[in-house]
Amino acid sequence: MPWPAAVKSSDRRCASGLDQGLTGQGFARLRRGDWLIELRVQVQGTKIAAASIPLPREEVDELLSHRTEEVKALAHAIRDLVRAAVPNAFEVIYHGAVCYGTSARRSTLKVYISFHTSHVNLGFYFGATLPDIDRLLEGEGKQMRHIKIRSQEDIKKRSFQKLLRVALEQV
Repeated sequence: MPWPAAVKSSDRRCASGLDQGLTGQGFARLRRGDWLIELRVQVQGTKIAAASIPLPREEVDELLSHRTEEVKALAHAIRDLVRAAVPNAFEVIYHGAVCYGTSARRSTLKVYISFHTSHVNLGFYFGATLPDIDRLLEGEGKQMRHIKIRSQEDIKKRSFQKLLRVALEQV
C-alpha cells in the first residue's frame, strides 16, 4: 500500500481530541489502512484546515525523473536538510518545485527547492530580507534570493539551517 499523498476530505476530522471546536495548531494521528500518520495540523472549528505531511519520496522522485543522478542526490540531500532544520514546515509541490511554508496556502510559502539541469537551487521567496552573514545568497530582484548547489561540497549545513530557520521562523 503506497504512502498517502494527502489527507482526503473524508479523513479531515481530527482523530486526537482536536475535533472539539478548537481553533489553532496541534498534532493529530490518522489511521489509513496499515499506516498511522502523525501530522501537524491547523484546526478551524471541527475540521482540519491544513496538515503537514512530508511528501512521499516517490512524488519528489517523479519531479526528478528526467534529471541526472547527481542532481537527484543533491535534491534529496537538500530536502532532508530542510526537513531536519524546520520539521514542522508544510511541504507542497508548486510550479515544479518543492516548497515550504507556515501553512499549505501559497501565500505562506517561504522556501523552495528547484531542480535544474546541473544544479539545485535552495531559494527564499523573501531572501532579500534575510541576514546573509556567509554571503551565500544570489539574486538581484526585489525579494527573491537563492543558493545554487552544484555538488555535495556546496552544502553548508549550518549556514543553510540558520537561513532556513530565520526564513521559516513562524513555524
